[in-house]
Amino acid sequence: MMDGEWKLGSEDQARVLDDLFARVNLNAVEATAGSVLVHSGAVVSRAGIGVLLPAASGSGKSTLVAGLVRAGFGYLSDEAAVLDPASGLVHPYPVHLSLKAASRDRFPEMEPGDTALAFSGGSWHVDPEAIRSGAIASASEVGFVIPHRYEAGADLRIEPLTPAEACVELVQNLMLARRDAPRSLDLLARISRASRSYRLIHGDLDAAVAAISDLTA
Repeated sequence: MMDGEWKLGSEDQARVLDDLFARVNLNAVEATAGSVLVHSGAVVSRAGIGVLLPAASGSGKSTLVAGLVRAGFGYLSDEAAVLDPASGLVHPYPVHLSLKAASRDRFPEMEPGDTALAFSGGSWHVDPEAIRSGAIASASEVGFVIPHRYEAGADLRIEPLTPAEACVELVQNLMLARRDAPRSLDLLARISRASRSYRLIHGDLDAAVAAISDLTA
């Protein structure tokens, strides 16, 4: 229930929880009036530099972020990069990572166990601290923008992007795009000019993690 009104009723606990998590997440996003949000994974490299991983839904953001965190990157978010328009820093939004069924075989050590509360909508909701202790990072300066996409069976492909191309990728993944658009566009342009940017296509998680580790070293 929300505000005294029924939103969803079901004997399937996982379905109810999935809807609840989605509503809480949406309310959190809409409450960030002072920030610019990009639909993107966000991690911090071993050198302490923020890495934005913008991508559309279904591109493998959560799986890639989980692989990077397991490899030693700091965790900021698997869904929304929270950017400060004044400082340009990317801030943590450390929600549990949502790993879909297709990703489970890559992270058997993260299986939540036999409780229904750990499962929702066929996904695992994984605490980042379960991936690696001390995984959650602090706000960081953005130094890399890496749009990416998983394609089954694809060979690893990396191509450099110009600042303009990187900015287009960020704008295409802007959340709440109509909210103070001039401020958002100015910030994304500044980040794109100050960052090194690449497009990454991959069909293997380990290869993608190794590539990003090399690019951001």
